[in-house]
Amino acid sequence: MTKSDHLARERKKTRRRRAQRVLERAAAGVKGAGVWSSGRCGRCGEHFTRHSTGEPTGYCSRRCRVRSAASLRRALQAGAQGRAVARWQIFERDRWTCHICGDPVDRDAQVPDLAAPTLDHVTPIARGGSHTEDNLKTAHFYCNSVKRDLVDGWSAVA
Repeated sequence: MTKSDHLARERKKTRRRRAQRVLERAAAGVKGAGVWSSGRCGRCGEHFTRHSTGEPTGYCSRRCRVRSAASLRRALQAGAQGRAVARWQIFERDRWTCHICGDPVDRDAQVPDLAAPTLDHVTPIARGGSHTEDNLKTAHFYCNSVKRDLVDGWSAVA
C-alpha cells in the first residue's frame, strides 16, 4: 500500500466518522453547529463571547473550565462541602485586598508570583472547613502558602 492510498483511506474514515456524528446529532434533535455564549467567566472574571458545540458555557476558555472543576474536585475529595465558586466575585467582594496582611494583591499576577491573588479557606478544609463563599477570602500567594492549614494564631503582620 502506498502512502497516498493510506492517506485516502484515512480521509474516508474521517468523513465517515463526521457523517456519523451529524446523524447522531440529528437523531437527538440538535440543530446547528453549537451555541454562542457571552458573559463573565466564572473563574477569571474576563468578559467573553465564545462559540461552543454543546451547552452554553460559563467560562471563557477550556482552561478556566477545567481549572474550576479541578479545584472543586480537590475540595470534595478532601471531604469538604461546597460547590463551584466564582473566584473573581470573591476578589471583588474583598476589594482585591489580602485578608491576612491587609495589602492589595496584584490583579495581573499569576501563581507562583508571590503577590498573585489566591483564595484562602479561612477554616481550612483539612480542619473541617467548607468550599463556599463564606469560608473563602482573598490572599496573596505568599501569605496563603505561609498560613498553610492553620486556623488562627498566624499573621503576616508581626
